[in-house]
Amino acid sequence: MERKLDKKPKVEVQTPPTPPAPIAPEFKDIQIKCADCPNTFIFTAGEQKYYKDRNLASPKRCHKCRVVRRQRTTGDVRVTQEKD
Repeated sequence: MERKLDKKPKVEVQTPPTPPAPIAPEFKDIQIKCADCPNTFIFTAGEQKYYKDRNLASPKRCHKCRVVRRQRTTGDVRVTQEKD
């Protein structure tokens, strides 16, 4: 004879998402003059933290010039969102 055990339904406990860590005060939005065109662009505190966390050098070119340079040097034709 088979014995049936009472199985209680599993209850999932959801924890609230943790808020993003505040950006360190050492990072402040800065304006940088593009190396290829006369435009200036904002290098935000969040972008600075991203670059530092990945040991990347600060950008020298605005978004449009980076896209043009990437297409010219690598032939990369990926679609990018235009930033202004």
